[in-house]
Amino acid sequence: MNVLCIDDEPFVLQQIMLICRKSNCFLSVDGFLKPEEALAFLKNNHVDVVFLDINMPKTSGLSLAEEIKAAYPQIALVFVTGYSEYAINAFQLHADGYLTKPISVDDVKAEVAHIEQQKKRFNIDSDVFIQTFGNFEVYANGVSVKFDRKKSKEILAYLVDKRGTGVTRAELASIIWEDELYDHSKQKQLDVYIQSLKKTLNAYDIQYIFEMEKGELRVNPPSFQCDFYDFLDKKGNSSLSYSGNYMNAYSWAESTKAYLSFKK
Repeated sequence: MNVLCIDDEPFVLQQIMLICRKSNCFLSVDGFLKPEEALAFLKNNHVDVVFLDINMPKTSGLSLAEEIKAAYPQIALVFVTGYSEYAINAFQLHADGYLTKPISVDDVKAEVAHIEQQKKRFNIDSDVFIQTFGNFEVYANGVSVKFDRKKSKEILAYLVDKRGTGVTRAELASIIWEDELYDHSKQKQLDVYIQSLKKTLNAYDIQYIFEMEKGELRVNPPSFQCDFYDFLDKKGNSSLSYSGNYMNAYSWAESTKAYLSFKK
């Protein structure tokens, strides 16, 4: 694991980084006083855990956490603060942990153990894990898959929602462009989105989760794990993972969301 520490107080930051190193839980320990420098670091470096101060003068730790979670949903967030009244806000953001200063080596070890247990529960380190509760995300060997085109990602999301049922290009077009006419230009654009999707999956060597046959597109459910499918199959503690949010970015997912709430 690699950890990033963010705190606006130099002495506190150095102390947190020292404790992280002493815990022997991390391969690398980095830290920043300024949120903008931390965000720049995240763009070019793999980070598993972020220890983040909530009460910073210029940028709220909660708003920074929201920004990190939106861009890097696979990163575990652990708030470190001297203000216990922020705990409710932290857990509303679905933080992975909350520690009150001063922290100890045992505190860090306990949080890492909790994070590892959560990953095992959702099997995020398996070859392919697809997250639908909250935002739609795809993980290949624990790494978040980055799509070149948003519409390509949406196509895969819709196919996951269909659970292996074949979908025609015309149906996909109705999802992407809603009531617009599916003309020749739209057909060509859809081909671009599909080719981009295939290119992305090939780049992560997970092309086997997607199939095209006889003019229909579908996913191959046995080839990946998905929180949505686990919930429907009542696997393990999957019922605890659904909190009322499903593929938040897509309006067409509302019907499935209603069904999930009924099943819950």
